[in-house]
Amino acid sequence: MTKVKEPFKKREMEEFYQSGDNPWGHGDKHSEVYKYVFGEIEAELPEHLFVLELGCENGFFAEVLLDYFKTRVAYYIGIDISTTAIKIATKRFKKHQDVFLSVEDFESGDDWMKYIGDVNFIIVNESLCYCDRPKTVIEKLDEHMARGSYLLIADSIVRYTTRESPHREFGFKLIKKVVHNSCFIDGKRWSLKAFLTKKLNRKGKKK
Repeated sequence: MTKVKEPFKKREMEEFYQSGDNPWGHGDKHSEVYKYVFGEIEAELPEHLFVLELGCENGFFAEVLLDYFKTRVAYYIGIDISTTAIKIATKRFKKHQDVFLSVEDFESGDDWMKYIGDVNFIIVNESLCYCDRPKTVIEKLDEHMARGSYLLIADSIVRYTTRESPHREFGFKLIKKVVHNSCFIDGKRWSLKAFLTKKLNRKGKKK
């Protein structure tokens, strides 16, 4: 039986996360930016949030999210391609009963789509930019997200690849565009662009 080779991207990410619990260097400045985005969109979101994050990394963003929205988050599901990242995130959330984490590839695999029907807020934070075909991911979301659910896509502007914004080519309505570009980390500007959109209906067919 021929052994299937591990995707290069997965091996690369495993090596990256094995270099330490915080290889991205996340800190207070990152928290400030994420909290700024949350402050801009919180009034637009449902009162009770059932969250799915695609590419949750080591759980830093999720920790800020859960701390900010507190009891508004009914439960949180995070998936990532890296087993090591999920292990780190699992330690981070060992006291949270409403957090579920899983190792899955949201670009190439389809198993994660089983969660879509049960959530009303999907987040793709600084992970779509690592996809070879970002539009393919948005197409999957467009096909399977429930009408009225929300999608937040955010990426650092310096490596921004989500030019095909959900509200332009797919069945999403733009609710809020947020840009934060005043954060400096290690002397370099870190800018974040985010789109909060709402699903109009399935398969992108506007009524």
